[in-house]
Amino acid sequence: MATIVNHAKDRFVRLVVLSFLNDVVVESSAISTKTQDLMDAVFTRLVELNVTPEWQKQHMLNSDGFGKKLRSWQALCVVSAHVTKSQLTTLLPILKTAFAVPQLPSVRYYMELFGMRLATKYSREICSGVLLPMLRDPNLMPQVGASVLLVSAYLANCKLDEKKLDIDCGELLETMLPWLNTSHGYTRVLAQYLLATILPRHIHQLQQSFSNTPGLRFLEGTARYLSNNKESKRMLRRQAHKLEELHPDYESSLLGMLCSGFISKFGELLPRDEVLCFSEQLKTAMNELYAQYQLENFAPAPSRGNASSSGIKVANGALTVQRKIDTMTLLLEDRLPAAMQATLINGGRTLNARQRPRQPIIVCASLVDKIPNLAGLVRTCEIFNAQKLIVPNLRMTEQDVTFATVSATAHKWMPLKEVRPQGEDLRQALLCWKSEGYTIVAVEQTDSSVSLADYTLPRKMVLVLGREKEGIPVNVLQFVDVCVEIPQFGLVRSLNVHVSGALVLWEYTQQQLMSGALKSTL
Repeated sequence: MATIVNHAKDRFVRLVVLSFLNDVVVESSAISTKTQDLMDAVFTRLVELNVTPEWQKQHMLNSDGFGKKLRSWQALCVVSAHVTKSQLTTLLPILKTAFAVPQLPSVRYYMELFGMRLATKYSREICSGVLLPMLRDPNLMPQVGASVLLVSAYLANCKLDEKKLDIDCGELLETMLPWLNTSHGYTRVLAQYLLATILPRHIHQLQQSFSNTPGLRFLEGTARYLSNNKESKRMLRRQAHKLEELHPDYESSLLGMLCSGFISKFGELLPRDEVLCFSEQLKTAMNELYAQYQLENFAPAPSRGNASSSGIKVANGALTVQRKIDTMTLLLEDRLPAAMQATLINGGRTLNARQRPRQPIIVCASLVDKIPNLAGLVRTCEIFNAQKLIVPNLRMTEQDVTFATVSATAHKWMPLKEVRPQGEDLRQALLCWKSEGYTIVAVEQTDSSVSLADYTLPRKMVLVLGREKEGIPVNVLQFVDVCVEIPQFGLVRSLNVHVSGALVLWEYTQQQLMSGALKSTL
C-alpha cells in the first residue's frame, strides 16, 4: 500500500511540473526575461543529462534509469515549443549526441516528437546541424537511423510545397536515398516508404526547371520503381497518409501526451501501443510480404535424405575447414513471417526450430537483473536446447536494444516466460514445478552444497540462478531440493551468473549425452 501511495504522489508531482512547463509555453507571448531564463536552464540541463555516461547506458524497461530518461524527453517535448534559436545553436552538438543514443521504443517515440517539433520550428539549424550529418554517417545504428529518417521525411513533407524555403529539401531527400541500401530490414523498408511518399513531389518541382538531366533521370527511375514494384505498392497501400497523421505540436503538449498515453502500474506515463503502431505496422507488413513472396517463388526445401541420394560425393581428405550453422532457411533480417511465428510458438515448448525435442531443463533467471547476463543466458539456453528460460521482465526481450544485440536473435527461438521475483510469484512457480515432477537445483555456495563435478544432475530439473554478488535469498532456498557448487581454484571465488548457468547447462548436456538420453548431432 505504501508503494502505491508513493507512486501516486510521485505521479502527481510530475504532472504538476509538466503542467507548469506546458502553461508557460502556452503563454509564451507574456513570458518575462526571468521566466525565459528558467526555461533555458531547464532545457539545457535536460539535454546535458542525456549525454552523461550514466544516462547513455542501457536500462531495463520500468527501471529507475528508464523512468528518468522517459520523463526527461517528455519534459523536453513540452519545453521545445519555447526554445530560442541562439540556445538551440549552442546545444546542437549535444543534441546530436543525445539523439544518437539507443533507447527503448517508448523513449524513442518522444525523442522523435521532439525532433519533429524543433525541425519545423528551426528547419535550417536542425537540418544542417543534426539531420544531414547523421544521415551521412554510414555506420549509424539502425534504430537511430530510422528515427532520423522519420524526422527528415516529416520536415521535407512539411516544407516541400512552401514557396520560400529555408532549407534545401532536395539535398535532404537525396541524402536519404543511400538508406535504401541498408542491410537492416525495417530501416530499409521505412526509407522505401518515406521516399516513395515524398520523392514524386520533389521530382515534379524539378521537372518545372530541369529536363532530362542525369540526376533527374536517376530520381525518376528510383521513384518509378518504388511506385510500381508489386511489394512496394502493397506497403504503400497499408501505410497511406501516415505522415499526414503525425501532429508533433499537439502530441508534444501535456494534453497530447495524456490523450495518447496511459499510466502504467509503475507510475509512468507511457505512450499507448496504437501511437507506436507506425513502426509495428511497417514491420508486420514487411513480414507478411516476405511470407507471401516465399510462397510465390520458392518450393519447400528438400529433405536431407533426398540430398544425400542425389549423387553428390563427399571427398575424403585431410583438409580442415570451419563449419558454420546454416540459418538462412529460418532467418531473414531477424524477422519471421507470421505463419512461421505461429508454428514456432505453438510447437516451441517441446520442439525447437529444427524440430528437435527440447531437453527437460528449465532455467530460472528471475533473480538476474542485468540485461547482458539475461541476453547471454537466452543464447546459451537456445544453444543447449533447454525447455524454457524464466525472465523477470518479458517486455525487455522485445524492446531492449542491448538484449537483442547480445542474444543474437536467440530470443526469437527460445521459449520465454515471465516470473517476477517480487512477492510470491517465484516461490509459487517453484512449488508448481515441483508438483510437475521437476527437481529444483540451485547454483549456490552453502554449507550443504555438493560439487558439480561429483553430482549427477536429474534429467527433469529446474536450474535456479541467483543475483549477481548477492546470490539466492533464503526464502527461495527453502524451496530448493539441492544446491550445487562449481569447483573453483582461483582467489576470486565468484563466477558471473551467466557463466555459472552456461557451465551447469553444459555439464547437464554432457551427462545426457553420456547416458544416451541425448544424441549428438555433430
